[in-house]
Amino acid sequence: MRKTTKRRAPRSEYTSPNQLSLKGFETPFYNHLDPSNRWVVLSKQISWDDLVTMYNK
Repeated sequence: MRKTTKRRAPRSEYTSPNQLSLKGFETPFYNHLDPSNRWVVLSKQISWDDLVTMYNK
């Protein structure tokens, strides 16, 4: 019997939210998100760097 190998999805490249940004190079969504939106507020409360570090282990 032939053994099948599992193919994993490629990991996406992670960019820290603490990375400095340059004026004029924002994504199209950057200026259109409502800062009071509950999902935007929640995303600011998550420690993304710690989460990615644990996920990559």
